[in-house]
Amino acid sequence: YSPPRNPSEYALQKLWSSVLGIDSDRISIHDHFFRLGGHSLKAIRLQGLIASRLGVSLPLAVIFQYPCLSDMALQLGLSEAGVLPLGMLTNTGGGQTIFSFPPAVGLGIYYRYWTHLLGGYAVYAFDFMADEHLLERYYQEILSVQASGPYVLMGYSAGGNLAYELAVYMESKGVEVSDLILLDSGVRGKPAEVTAASHEEAARELTDYIRAVPDMDQDMKELLTEHQNIDRIASFYSFVESRPTQGCIHANIHLLMSFDDRSTDDGWKQWGQFTQASFEAHQGVGEHIAMFQPPWLADNVSILQGILNRITNPDLSVISVEEATPPEERLLQLSEAYRELSVELLLLQQQQEGNTSTLKTIP
Repeated sequence: YSPPRNPSEYALQKLWSSVLGIDSDRISIHDHFFRLGGHSLKAIRLQGLIASRLGVSLPLAVIFQYPCLSDMALQLGLSEAGVLPLGMLTNTGGGQTIFSFPPAVGLGIYYRYWTHLLGGYAVYAFDFMADEHLLERYYQEILSVQASGPYVLMGYSAGGNLAYELAVYMESKGVEVSDLILLDSGVRGKPAEVTAASHEEAARELTDYIRAVPDMDQDMKELLTEHQNIDRIASFYSFVESRPTQGCIHANIHLLMSFDDRSTDDGWKQWGQFTQASFEAHQGVGEHIAMFQPPWLADNVSILQGILNRITNPDLSVISVEEATPPEERLLQLSEAYRELSVELLLLQQQQEGNTSTLKTIP
């Protein structure tokens, strides 16, 4: 046990105690928030207490990236000085760094749950921030992480539109963006007349929808549906709807599409006209909101891994939509695999309960 050494550590010790339900005298400055029972929802509560009691706006990503009490206390000081990072490494591979932008919920922590499957690629994930100078701030932070190009940008859903805007901005600065990866992002047309109230309503509808998605990791579901996200989501909607896709970049564009029906909206396949380089479309599996959730996660990450391998090694063959397994066939394959796993789990549960009777029915 090591006691607090300064006011920041002492204040955090008290707040951790309140959130975790642990006596403060038992919390050492070397303790790890998540190993003491913290999880996403408690991290959100801690963030709220830091704001209300200490007057410091600490990004949620900082709590996840610096879970040791002494490290988190140091970040409090940086926050007060206005020099906190805008993003976080969600995978620390030693290869190409992929600068990533979140879906509409606006939290870069979203990538933390699955980018470890990308192996040697480092993923630096940004939150969305409601700032009129957000493109310049993202640009400056990217330079601080990777001093020179070429750069690879990636975005999921609305994050893809944000990544495209940043690619346009960085190229206007004379900086090379070699590749832009769009995870089920559509071309944005000129929007109809919208209001702040409609953005807020859409934000609430999104969190309600996520709350109802089956099989989603519960920890992440709580994180994404927390009411504190509403303002961020509404601001994100406002940003992308105010920026119809235009211009033409020099970066290659790679599109990974979900299995959602695009028959009435081909905006997902129009990206080729917005690049002077190459455009590749890849058919993924699963619906838009669940592409990076089981049972679709492994397949879509495998396709994404192939895209990244192709970027870093251009001699590798390209995965085309035509060569990919048809979505209908892949859906049947995954459905059968899911059924077999369900049967195995049911048998295992019966064995553990000491029930050795023969199964009469299998759902």
